[in-house]
Amino acid sequence: MGQGLNRAADTERWLEHNHLNREDLEAGLHRAMRFEKMMQTIAPPERVERYFTQHRARFDRARLSRIVVAKEGVARELLTQLQEDGKDFAEAARQNGVDRRSKEASGRIGIVSRKRLPPAVEQAVFTAKPGQVVGPFPVGQSYQLIKVEEILPGLLTAPVRELLRRELFRRWLREQAQATAVQIKLHECV
Repeated sequence: MGQGLNRAADTERWLEHNHLNREDLEAGLHRAMRFEKMMQTIAPPERVERYFTQHRARFDRARLSRIVVAKEGVARELLTQLQEDGKDFAEAARQNGVDRRSKEASGRIGIVSRKRLPPAVEQAVFTAKPGQVVGPFPVGQSYQLIKVEEILPGLLTAPVRELLRRELFRRWLREQAQATAVQIKLHECV
């Protein structure tokens, strides 16, 4: 149950605190078990795996670094220095960055999921090769260059599996609601 109700006395106190009785608890457990059984029927593991395979890119991530500067011209000049002169990205971030956190971390921002990136950045990052610098991209009143350190393909982890199970279930519910929509004609009600 996840409530630490390992002893009868603890359970009784919990029920009293939540203004419930044993019948309420039993009914809740039965509902939860029926719901889980329904979820297993509608979104069995093999369907979740197929759905994940079809939508894997949604769960891709990338290890990124960035340099944030005040002006687009500065960003373009830095991009040229990084690409053509081989300037070190971490050093450029420390020397030129205006974003305190990424500057202190030598530009490293870590792993970012695809869905958290703005569309233009997402497109550039996930078509780039590791080590490539993309940009500049506007970010607020500033501009950023992004270095793609590593592309990490989406994985079907336990949390992703549960997210997809619930997503498939919600989709099924919407389909059922649409298929059984009741239409009431105004003249029939009068």
